[in-house]
Amino acid sequence: MPWRNSGLWQDALLFASIMGAAIMGLFAKIAADVNDGSRRRVFSPRLLLDIPGIFVMGLIATGIASWLDAEGYEALAVGVACGWIGPRSIDATLTAIQDRIRKR
Repeated sequence: MPWRNSGLWQDALLFASIMGAAIMGLFAKIAADVNDGSRRRVFSPRLLLDIPGIFVMGLIATGIASWLDAEGYEALAVGVACGWIGPRSIDATLTAIQDRIRKR
């Protein structure tokens, strides 16, 4: 069937799989935070604040995977990495890079 091989269908599947990988990375990070004591429990009101962030991380991971021409497991690894470091870490990293560029 030709609709199965269309670009839109493939992009939607890639985005859904990267979102799943980013969610798994976020849950691994939350579990690590609970384990080291920086977060009291997994299911808390703070988790609701992470939901919009994980959507943004999925979009960022999809863009990075597309930019790197990553396919399959490589694209999923980008999603897991973005889910693990989270939006706050990316914001801090981009701010540091921006400050370094401004100093030149």
